[in-house]
Amino acid sequence: MADFHGTQEVVTDLREDGVLIMRINRPEKRNAINAVTSAAMEDIMNKAEKDKRVRVIVVTGTGEKAFCAGEDLSELSSGGECMTVTDHGFGGITDRLCPKPTICAVNGVAAGGGMEIAVSCDIVVAAEHARFGLTEPKVICEY
Repeated sequence: MADFHGTQEVVTDLREDGVLIMRINRPEKRNAINAVTSAAMEDIMNKAEKDKRVRVIVVTGTGEKAFCAGEDLSELSSGGECMTVTDHGFGGITDRLCPKPTICAVNGVAAGGGMEIAVSCDIVVAAEHARFGLTEPKVICEY
């Protein structure tokens, strides 16, 4: 098995059928992405693109309340620098043309950057209680 582990904030599981499941694992922060999480997601995506055993990538969140609340603003409010945008966009996903199918399994709220991640995937599967929202009301999205 390839080394897909990122951090304890991003958990992965490569199943025998070639499905790589990547979970944002910060339920206490509504799975908001910080610099560490974003870098780990970028690293996992880079490795998955090259690994022949990976046939499809599923991105989801841990817990039932939030898929991803976007950027972790608490890092910015404490004077830190969040750095959630990597070479391939927010969470290493939003500005990427991945040669392998990506599925976003939205199991709660997808707000701001979480919604950006969801719509950047090839397929979005939403739980019955899933909700989507942009936090910047005047942003015009061109896809």
